[in-house]
Amino acid sequence: MKIGVIYLEEARAFDGSAGEHLIRGVPVTIYWEEGKMNDLRPGWHWNSPSDGAGPFSTSFRALSDAEEAIE
Repeated sequence: MKIGVIYLEEARAFDGSAGEHLIRGVPVTIYWEEGKMNDLRPGWHWNSPSDGAGPFSTSFRALSDAEEAIE
């Protein structure tokens, strides 16, 4: 299965930004979602107490999106 321009198996390997982050005082989690147990599509997602987004092809892209969204 492809996510954007890379395959699902490759996307899971890009996890350098996975985990907990603090962006402007807001806790954010960057995580991989398989998409089997809920309505989320497979890929990297981010979640904060008030917002979230995804999927992204890499954890870095998820983190970058979170940084832009949290102002």
